[in-house]
Amino acid sequence: MKHWSGNFITILEEIAFSVETDRFILDEHISELKHIRKKLLLLLREMRYISKDAPTIKLLQTISGIGLITAFALYTELVDIHRFRSLDHLCGFIGLVPSTHSSGTKEITCGMSNRQNKFLRRIIIEAAWVGVRKDPALTAAYNTLIRRMSKQRAIVRIAKKLTNRI
Repeated sequence: MKHWSGNFITILEEIAFSVETDRFILDEHISELKHIRKKLLLLLREMRYISKDAPTIKLLQTISGIGLITAFALYTELVDIHRFRSLDHLCGFIGLVPSTHSSGTKEITCGMSNRQNKFLRRIIIEAAWVGVRKDPALTAAYNTLIRRMSKQRAIVRIAKKLTNRI
């Protein structure tokens, strides 16, 4: 529904049904969709207006792969970046570090940690995919990484680089 054009919605509004309740139900769904789109438009306008006076949001948007919504999400989730002592602490908060199990001298490294901010990890990985397409340095690093590991593992490494830029 998010990618439906205005023309497609008009076509839906013109569909004839044999049962009147079917028409009513579709009209209600279309009305709700239009209402949600209108609210989203108002929210985006307000975010753009607020971002004009927010230097932190503007700075975050200068990083490749980070747009307006991602910048707001980072700003609201991280609040004060100085509360993290190092990049490793920030990556640990986001969940970009490996999970380890140790017993005595034996240490096993697994996939990504289960301790995470799921929302932040998801948006930073998504921003890393965009950054790989737009930033030559990230593209070069990604191409080097995919020679020796899967694309998903490589993008997590790129997300860590992106977090370092943040």
